[in-house]
Formats: sequence, structure tokens, C-alpha cells
Amino acid sequence: MGSGFAIAVGFFYLWPLMILITVAVYVCIAYTKPENHNGALTNGGKRMIWSRAFLGVGCAIYYICVAIGVALDSGDGTEPMLVLGFWDNHLHAFLALIVAADVSMLVAMVYAFRGRGSRGWIIQIATVVVVISSTFVTFLFLLPS
Repeated sequence: MGSGFAIAVGFFYLWPLMILITVAVYVCIAYTKPENHNGALTNGGKRMIWSRAFLGVGCAIYYICVAIGVALDSGDGTEPMLVLGFWDNHLHAFLALIVAADVSMLVAMVYAFRGRGSRGWIIQIATVVVVISSTFVTFLFLLPS
């Protein structure tokens, strides 16, 4: 598991990551249109839809982590809300969830590069940025102590 400092930095970077993921999901859904031919989705259009779906699932997992961390505290009553103290005591469950979110976003990135549609470059760039940022935060929690 990570050292105390790396975990603290990881929790600090978790908040900007949430904002980044939210913006990425919004932009990918609002400004991209899957490719279709005569009203029927092509394989590339379906891949773009799958990419957006997996990106949304990864975002939802992060929101669930933050919601649980804010709603439940570590029990000592001295921590600020932003620390997510519940996860400090249950780090293995937290790591399992954020690794699942990372895998979901990695799958979204693969589908984004294979997908086709108008403004497909938006979803390609967004998924790459989100995967790199999310993996960085995960590695902060996994640094050796």
C-alpha cells in the first residue's frame, strides 16, 4: 500500500480528477455524434457509443467512491470532509473500485480510437487525458511505503 503522504496526495488529486472526468463525459456526450448510414449505426458508431458508456461507468464509480467517502467518516470525528476518511480505513475496497474505474476508462479509450463519428477526435483526446490522470491517481495510492 501507499505511504501516508502518497495517499494524502492521492485524495487531494481525486477532487480535480472528478471535475475533469465530469467535463470529459459531458463534452463527449454533448459534442460528438456516432457515425450512421441511412439511420443505422455503423460498427464505428457503435464503438463510439460504447466508448461513451464505459467513460460514464468509470465516472460513476468515482462518484460512488466520493459519495461513500463523504457520507461515512473514519469514526474519530476530527477529519475534514475532503479527506474521505472512511476510505483511509478501507483502502483495499477503495483500490478495487478505482482500479475498476481505471479499467472501464481504458476500455473507453480503446473503443474511442476504434469508433467513428463526427468530432470523434474529442472523445479520443478526452479519454486519453482521463486515463492518464486516473492512472496517476491510482499509482499514488499504490506507491510503496
